[in-house]
Amino acid sequence: MTFPAWKTKKPFITYVVLLLFFISLATYVHGVHRIDPRKLEQSISQSLPPGTDKSKVIDFLNSNHISHSEYLSTYRRIDGNILKSTIGLINGQIHIEFRFDEAGKLVGHELHELFPVL
Repeated sequence: MTFPAWKTKKPFITYVVLLLFFISLATYVHGVHRIDPRKLEQSISQSLPPGTDKSKVIDFLNSNHISHSEYLSTYRRIDGNILKSTIGLINGQIHIEFRFDEAGKLVGHELHELFPVL
């Protein structure tokens, strides 16, 4: 007795569909980076070395469409934020803090990717 070809391939197709479903679900829950924090960190390090003027930092943030505060002279810093750095169930955000010396020259920066608690 022979079975039609579609009946013998049914379990294989079911496994493939289930596998694709679980991969899609995992991607949705974990999220996909719209903006890769490592690439952004590398771009900042290359474009804004220590000693860079605060106006050049603001120009960098504007040219990369990163929302930011103005220069906060009391704290000698500029804060940048990317609100939706990932797409998925958990929407991450990136926070960047640029620190300056008394003369308004860049001393360093910190970049953090933050995820809200479900």
